Amino acid sequence: HLAKHKVIWVLLFRRKQALDALFAILGPAACQKKQVVDCDWPRGYANSLKEHCPKTDLVWDPIHLVKSCNEASINNERGNE
Repeated sequence: HLAKHKVIWVLLFRRKQALDALFAILGPAACQKKQVVDCDWPRGYANSLKEHCPKTDLVWDPIHLVKSCNEASINNERGNE
């Protein structure tokens, strides 16, 4: 459970470059202070976080995690029909 919840950036595109822009605005000092980042699924997001904030833990957005698990379960069931 995160003690504080604060949205600091909303991306228009689901690409690494979009998150890179946020980290450029924040600057290296702020990136080093980040402890946990909650974000959506795209692989580019994780790559950007690893590049700019290597000490930060990534927490996948639970809504998308559950959605992905549900879709995988449904697809598995359909494959067994």
